[in-house]
Amino acid sequence: MLENYELIMVPEEVCEVLRIGSTECYKMLKDGTIKGYRVGKTWRIPKANLEEYINSKISTQIK
Repeated sequence: MLENYELIMVPEEVCEVLRIGSTECYKMLKDGTIKGYRVGKTWRIPKANLEEYINSKISTQIK
């Protein structure tokens, strides 16, 4: 699913994958829904963290 992305992603890529707007993406990063870190003013999101978020949402839907 995320094979075409680097190991560390930027918010724009997360928005593309989740099909959400940047405001929602930054909100999720700030409240810890999606785990990332900042380098200066730029957020970095490890691809594994995004996969973890997606998998948690999928498993919640299945139950």
